[in-house]
Amino acid sequence: MFVKGFGIAVKLTFAGKNQFVYPSTYLFGAISAACIVIQLNCYKVDLGEALTARTESLSTAPPCTSLYNQCFKTV
Repeated sequence: MFVKGFGIAVKLTFAGKNQFVYPSTYLFGAISAACIVIQLNCYKVDLGEALTARTESLSTAPPCTSLYNQCFKTV
């Protein structure tokens, strides 16, 4: 939802109504960027584990690895 809010703010700014004077625009952008960075980090960690074929127990694996596997690899 933060990405959608930031997208609407950018769209309104291009339409001529500057939205970058409101703090909520920066909040939406910062939270969107943080979520993207976290997802990319989890993807990188999981991809690194898949490529090196390390066997680790679930207790020593990074917490985002199991979350990534449960949410995105259920296809």
